[in-house]
Amino acid sequence: MLKALGDPYVVAKFQQTFGLRRVDENDDLSKMRDQNDSSSLGNGHVSDGYSTHNNHLLTNGSNHAHQRNGFVKPEPLEKSKSAGKEKKIGQQYECNRFFHALFVFGSTLGYESFYLTFFPFLIWNIDEYLARRTVILWAVIMYLGQSAKDVIQWPRPPSPPVISVEKRFQVEYGMPSTHAMVGTIIPFCLVYFSYDRYQYPLYIGVIFGICWCVLVSTSRLYMGMHTLQDLLVGIAFAVVLLVTVIPLLDVSIDKWVFSSPNTPIFLIVVPMIMILMYPSPPKYTQTKADTATIIFGACGALLGTWGRFYFQGVPDPYQGAPYPIRIPGYEEMFWMIGKFLFGVGVIIPTRAVMKSTVHAVVPWLLAETDPKKMKSVSEIPHRFLTYITVGFTAVFFVPHIFAYVGV
Repeated sequence: MLKALGDPYVVAKFQQTFGLRRVDENDDLSKMRDQNDSSSLGNGHVSDGYSTHNNHLLTNGSNHAHQRNGFVKPEPLEKSKSAGKEKKIGQQYECNRFFHALFVFGSTLGYESFYLTFFPFLIWNIDEYLARRTVILWAVIMYLGQSAKDVIQWPRPPSPPVISVEKRFQVEYGMPSTHAMVGTIIPFCLVYFSYDRYQYPLYIGVIFGICWCVLVSTSRLYMGMHTLQDLLVGIAFAVVLLVTVIPLLDVSIDKWVFSSPNTPIFLIVVPMIMILMYPSPPKYTQTKADTATIIFGACGALLGTWGRFYFQGVPDPYQGAPYPIRIPGYEEMFWMIGKFLFGVGVIIPTRAVMKSTVHAVVPWLLAETDPKKMKSVSEIPHRFLTYITVGFTAVFFVPHIFAYVGV
């Protein structure tokens, strides 16, 4: 059962079902399986390459292979020779435009571009209370998921038979799927924290959460980034976190955290310890830097919330609840978009100035002159100082500017 859930041919079959196929592929999936079986290690293990008289898969001069769920993946596997020509594997494929656009959108719901637009818009225009609680769980689940990836160290599904649509993520590990984790946490947090504050039927929220989770999870199969095993483990991670952590985030805890004079120390020291304790895999990946961005950005936003509430008091999020849900008019939509664009116009220069400053000052302080080492020594300080500043600016300064100009 576990072996079947981790079978890359299941992923390839899913891709073919929704119209994703290699243009230069002459044989169907079953023929490819037969070819691999003839030179396999047995019991469903895929060898470090396959060859016929017309096709030979290159491993870039390396016969080293990674073990994953009983399947062996060649690393790296980048080029294919056919009739004297070289073509990049996974770069040329045909697809159904509708399904391709749908799954690309679903995959985008787990990327930085989505977080940088969704959370600020939610904070500035919809409901800061709802956004704050969702951000806390999002940061926790991303830290646990990214850490688990670098501890388990299972590679992503091999290509072939899978088509890796997003080649840039192929070097990272795949178990568990953080997309599946975030695709479960975000929608169900929104439903849980909004149901008793807004007027809508519960079944609508549940359907909304399920559709969001299914779209994000299946998009990772379509992109060739995860197996069913990765997705199910990621969803299970998220469910456990929802059940254990959500009860702790009640209003009394909220008031205590944002009225304590020790909160800034906690929000600075704890994320630094978390990143220092982050596991170091044998090969370099971008996951540690990405995790640092998420953790420090979330803590910066919480610092901004503390700065606003410590002196003014924590507002009661249930005062006047439940609120009716209404569609904003044209004028209101205009002001919402204007507030968002103005806020982004403040955050982007702030990030750019902080990034360039940290990358210039940190190597100078450490007397580091080697260009190759200058970036590495300033990477984590850049993530810490830049994104704490960005988060603080988004939640503290930008709302104060809105209040000052009366929007």
